[in-house]
Amino acid sequence: MWTDLFKSGTTVLRIADRYKVDPETISRELHRLGFLITPGHHMVEQLPLKYPRKFIELIDNGPDQVLEFVKGYRYQRMMDWARE
Repeated sequence: MWTDLFKSGTTVLRIADRYKVDPETISRELHRLGFLITPGHHMVEQLPLKYPRKFIELIDNGPDQVLEFVKGYRYQRMMDWARE
């Protein structure tokens, strides 16, 4: 019940007020269930990470190619490559 509310973005304080429960009780229960509870924070849905296509291709080539890339390019070239 509380987990669904918290997942949808409701703060611990609002949940506590709604159910007339001590906020510490809700925080402890959510923490016990694996949620990271910090004052002033609430669940916010995060978009999946997006990686550039060239980065994925480089990683697919294996660790030797990654090391060669890192050693072979200067900072500016790396920045130009990342913008593509």
